[in-house]
Order: sequence, then structure tokens, then C-alpha cells
Amino acid sequence: MRKVEVAVRWLMGAVFVLFGANKFYPFMPTPPVPPAAGAFIAALMTSGYMWPLLGLVEVIGGLLLLHGRYVPVSAALLAPVITNIVLYLLLLAKTGQAMGMAFFLISCELFLLWRYRQRWAQVVAA
Repeated sequence: MRKVEVAVRWLMGAVFVLFGANKFYPFMPTPPVPPAAGAFIAALMTSGYMWPLLGLVEVIGGLLLLHGRYVPVSAALLAPVITNIVLYLLLLAKTGQAMGMAFFLISCELFLLWRYRQRWAQVVAA
């Protein structure tokens, strides 16, 4: 089980570091998106602060996952970002690749939350 956890951490960490860094220095090609999805991304980019903030949170969360010491902190930091990404992919992007990425992100996040459930029990204890 430990090897699976390390693999999930490394895959998820790499995804967030790469896609987060891409928000600062676009080095990956952008696939065509539906008009509603494009309008949403354009609004985030033109706000001036939200797009870089998302990139920063993704890079920090991804680096924490790659490091492996602060996985529960990283899971908590990335949970709202993953929720937003999944809703964007399911409601706005609506492609087969988007559904696959949404399933991957949710599966990884839920696995990490389940794997570190003893540490979360301390946080939510009365």
C-alpha cells in the first residue's frame, strides 16, 4: 500500500507542479475549449490576481506532495482547487479527456484523504 501512496503522491504532485507552472510560463499548448469554458478561463486570467494565485497554490501543493512530509496539509490546500477543476471539467469542458482528468484528480485526492484519515481525526475531533 505504501508504494501505491508514493505513486499517487508523485503523479498528483507532478500534475500540479506542471500545470501550476504553466500558469506563469505557458509552455504547454492549450487545447481547444468550448465557449463557456473559454469565457471562464478568460475571466480568471483578466482578473489579474486569480490566475497567478491558482498557479501558486497548485505549485506549492504539488511540491508538498512531492516532498511527502506534509501530505495532509497539501491535501487540504489542494481540495478547493481540485473541486473547482473537477466542476470546471464536468460542467464546462465536457470532453472525454476532461472526464478522465476529473476522475483521476478526485480519485487521488480521496485516496490521500483516506490514507491519512488518522491525522484528520485529530483535526475534526471535538
